[in-house]
Amino acid sequence: MHSLGADELRSLFEGEFAAYRDEDWARDWRRNYADQVRKVRDADRASWQAPEFQKMLWDASDVSGIGPGQAVTVVGAYPDTHLADLLFDARLAGGSWG
Repeated sequence: MHSLGADELRSLFEGEFAAYRDEDWARDWRRNYADQVRKVRDADRASWQAPEFQKMLWDASDVSGIGPGQAVTVVGAYPDTHLADLLFDARLAGGSWG
C-alpha cells in the first residue's frame, strides 16, 4: 500500500479534489455537519435527557445520508434517561468507552 506524504496529500486536496469539495452540496454538508456537531457538543445533561433531543440525535441525517435511528428502530431510546446519561458521559470522556 502506498502512503501519501503531507505534501502529496496537500497537493491532491488543493488540486484534483478542490472542485469536488467546493460543490454546493459539499459546502452545505460541511455546514450541516458542523452545526450538528456544535449542537451535540454544546448541549447540557438536561437537554440530552429530553426525548426530543434523543430523537434528533438518533434520527439526524446531517452527518450521513441516514440517521442511525432510521436504520433500526430506536424509539425506545428517546425517553431512556439512563441511556442518555451514558451517552452524555461518553461525550464528556471524549468518546472513550474504556
